[in-house]
Amino acid sequence: MAEAHNEMKPGSWELDTSNIFNYIDSFIQRCFDMLDVCNCMIIFGRIDELEKINKPVFAGARGDHFEAKCDQIEHMFGDALDTVKAVAHTILDVQAPSWYDDILSFRTIIKDIETIIENLIESVFEGVNHVEEAVIALYSLHNYSKRKNLRRIFKKKTAEVWLMFSDEVQEAKKDMVSTRSQHPADLPSFSGRAVVLRMRKNRLLYLKKIMNDASVWLMPCSNSEDVVMHVNRLTGAIDVAIRELWISWTHNLDEKCGAGLNRTLDAQKYAARRPPRMQH
Repeated sequence: MAEAHNEMKPGSWELDTSNIFNYIDSFIQRCFDMLDVCNCMIIFGRIDELEKINKPVFAGARGDHFEAKCDQIEHMFGDALDTVKAVAHTILDVQAPSWYDDILSFRTIIKDIETIIENLIESVFEGVNHVEEAVIALYSLHNYSKRKNLRRIFKKKTAEVWLMFSDEVQEAKKDMVSTRSQHPADLPSFSGRAVVLRMRKNRLLYLKKIMNDASVWLMPCSNSEDVVMHVNRLTGAIDVAIRELWISWTHNLDEKCGAGLNRTLDAQKYAARRPPRMQH
C-alpha cells in the first residue's frame, strides 16, 4: 500500500515498517502458540471436540504400570494447561511481554512429557515378543505419534515391527527346508507334512492381515513392500509344496486302493454288514 501511494505521490507515506510489522509478526506468532497448545490438548490431554480419544490400555504384567504413566502424563499436562488458562487475557495482547515467559514454561513441561513418553515407549517394547504384541503396543500409544517431536521414535518402532515380521518370514522359510521330511506323530506322512505347511501359510497370512489392517493408522515404513512381497512368494511356494505332496501321495497308492476309492458304497450291502443292535 505504501509503494502504491508513493508511486502517485512520492514521499506521501513515510511509515515505520519495523514497528508496524513487529506487532503483526508478534500476533501471528501468538496464534501459532495457541495452535500448539490446542494440539497438545488433543495429544497429551485427550481433549478433542470432534472425537473421543480413548485412554491407552496395555496388557501383560506391567500393563497397570504403563497405564499409570499415561495418567501421570495427563495430570502433568492438565497442570500446564491450567497455567495457560490463568493468563489467557495476555495471550493475544502483543503489548503484554509476560506471555513469552508463560509459553516458555509451558513448553518446558511439554518437553519433560515428551521425554517421559519416549521412555514409556522403550519400556513397553521391552516386553514385546512377537508381531501381534508390537502392533497392539503401537496402537495403544498411537495418539502420541501425532506429536512432531515424537515421530522419530514411532518411525523407529514401526520399522522394528516390520523387521519382526520379516524375521518370522525368514524363519518359516528355513523351517520349510529343515523340516521337509518331518510330520506330527499322530498324522500320516504326506498329510502330516501338508498340515504343517498349511499351518505355516495360515500364520503368515494372519500376520499379513494384521499389518494390512494396521496400515490405516500405522506410520509408513520403507521396507514394508519388500516384506509383503516375500510373504506372497513364500505362501505361493507353500501352495506348490502342498500340491507336490498330494501328487507324491497319489503316485504311491496301489491300483487296488485307487479302485476302492473310486467306487461308491452300496447302502444296502453296507447296512447288511453292520452288526445288529443290542436289544435291551
